[in-house]
Amino acid sequence: MRAPATSLAAVTGRYLGQPFEALPCLELVCRIYRDDLGVAFPEEFKGVTRDDFLDRWKSNRRGLESLMLRFFRSLGRPVDVRRPRRWDLLACLGRTRAVFPAVCTGRGQAITSTIKEGVVIVSLTKINRPIMARRLI
Repeated sequence: MRAPATSLAAVTGRYLGQPFEALPCLELVCRIYRDDLGVAFPEEFKGVTRDDFLDRWKSNRRGLESLMLRFFRSLGRPVDVRRPRRWDLLACLGRTRAVFPAVCTGRGQAITSTIKEGVVIVSLTKINRPIMARRLI
């Protein structure tokens, strides 16, 4: 498995601080994999696109979180959630009990986009606990 040519600093620098409205969490993950790492990332899964995911999530949070987990299971290969590596795709359980996508940046951290803060680096702790990890590269 080859290391990506894109540096972590370049990726995080490009996205950190962008508002959630401009770059929701699933869109952020798609862009990192597709645009920065060159990984084919499907535009649609089970009739839901990344463009309409957020609107559907607002009206059916649990249903769309379940769909997102099924979508992630269709990508890459499983990884132990206690040992994710840089660039692993994560599904995390947040403090509000919402499941959100993130990309591991290494050293117990991940990049994601939150409604309140936009694109940020979060610590992977009991508050932002990975419940699924997939290796795509």
